[in-house]
Amino acid sequence: MKHLSSLLILIIFLIPGMLSNSAQARQQENMEFIRVILEFDIKEGHSKKFEDHLMAWKECYLSNGGQTEWSVFYRMNGEGDNYVFTYVKPNWAAFDVKDEAAAECFNLAELMVSPDVKSTRTHMTKFMPAVSKATPAEDVSVIWATFFRVKPSGYAHFLENINTITNHIAEVEGSKRGYWYQYQGGGEGYPHFFVTQAFGDFTSLDEINGVWKNLEEGLGKKKKDELYQEFFEPVASIYSHIYRRLDEHSHEND
Repeated sequence: MKHLSSLLILIIFLIPGMLSNSAQARQQENMEFIRVILEFDIKEGHSKKFEDHLMAWKECYLSNGGQTEWSVFYRMNGEGDNYVFTYVKPNWAAFDVKDEAAAECFNLAELMVSPDVKSTRTHMTKFMPAVSKATPAEDVSVIWATFFRVKPSGYAHFLENINTITNHIAEVEGSKRGYWYQYQGGGEGYPHFFVTQAFGDFTSLDEINGVWKNLEEGLGKKKKDELYQEFFEPVASIYSHIYRRLDEHSHEND
């Protein structure tokens, strides 16, 4: 039932006519929007079945005139097989709108979550345009996401640090580098923030320098060390994942 409840968020609350992730970001440049993220941990040996069931849901949804666009990613590192389904909403009011095409495919919900899914998590996050790269990502094949959980008394401090470090990155590199998001609630132990970098392919990962290396070259080692110590002071934990987009299971309208 827990797995089914998470999936219902996916199949009932999708918005008709929603723009693609990149188009949505372009339209709402310098504006906040909500990114919904659903994680599926898959039982060992069930990944192919889960992907097949997801394709069946996609075919059902599109055949019923669904207009929502979404992306599906497979996590490349970490324990087990993990899939991420993500889409955006312009505001909280959009959660009141139900997608009739998704409702027509309601009977596929149980097929998708049983017996393939071990656990699910649903995250609501808000885009932070003031500290993010202004140019929206296009032709995304690979995502590098870094997650931060801050100390109980460090929330405001970390917000200040994000602003400081992204301004320095823009000074050195010519523009802000990543796309920052702030979690809206969440379970105990969940992150508070995450930042993503988007790439067209894995080769691009070989061609990009680390942030701290560039800051040291641009500002000097002493200033970089000061920024490093200040940035991580309110951080309780940090981890990163690399995701590969599954184009066949994702959808963009023509």
